[in-house]
Amino acid sequence: MESIVIRLAGEPQAKLRPRFVRSTGTAFTPSSTRKYESALRYAAQVEMIGRPVMEGPIEVTVVAAFPVPLHFSRKKRVAALLGEIRPAKKPDCDNLLKQLDAFNQVVWQDDKQIVKAAIEKVYSERPELCVVITPFKTTYVEPLMAPWLPPAHTHNDVQTGETNGEDGSTDVA
Repeated sequence: MESIVIRLAGEPQAKLRPRFVRSTGTAFTPSSTRKYESALRYAAQVEMIGRPVMEGPIEVTVVAAFPVPLHFSRKKRVAALLGEIRPAKKPDCDNLLKQLDAFNQVVWQDDKQIVKAAIEKVYSERPELCVVITPFKTTYVEPLMAPWLPPAHTHNDVQTGETNGEDGSTDVA
């Protein structure tokens, strides 16, 4: 299956936390979040016409393009559009990714299928949220090794109880 690209014009919005009514204890999603998720879901539905819902592990790349602030000088504006200045401001990247819940049952069965995600915030003349979804291609990645942990035992070490000391000697348990 090929990549799916979903674009939603306008300034990217974060998913807001649910609000609570103290008197009733009822939780509700803020209307701005509901509206943005609906627009994102609709954009996905249009893109998915004639395509089946994706199955298996998925890789997602999100580019959140924000408008250049009006108070930027011409020089600073050019630097922003060239990517030399980035929007290190709200919304947080994790809250932008949470908006992808709108794609559940439309693009994929559930967002738990996402095994790799990347997000980038940039300035642009055309603010938008662009999401590229591709099936994940399995590649072997060397596990990260923590230098403060002792080396892992091999199968033989566990069976015999032998370990190598720092001086290279072998102790038998």
